[in-house]
Amino acid sequence: MSDVMRRDAVAMNLLVIGESAARLPSEVRDLEPEVDWVASIGLRNRIAHGYSSISFTIVWSIVVVELPGLRAAIERIIIRL
Repeated sequence: MSDVMRRDAVAMNLLVIGESAARLPSEVRDLEPEVDWVASIGLRNRIAHGYSSISFTIVWSIVVVELPGLRAAIERIIIRL
């Protein structure tokens, strides 16, 4: 948490993930309906437009709790396509 460069890099990568999710066609997102695509996109918007008020404790929790499942879902999508 005290490493500002690493913290900012994590936030930027989450922003990229949300932007990429927003650009996925709905047919692709529908392949993994259990993924909360709206939350990923919303996190992107929160980081992009409210950066000064982001809780990095919450961001880290998202990385640890949510990101592994999202990664697995994306890997399954890639295999199907």
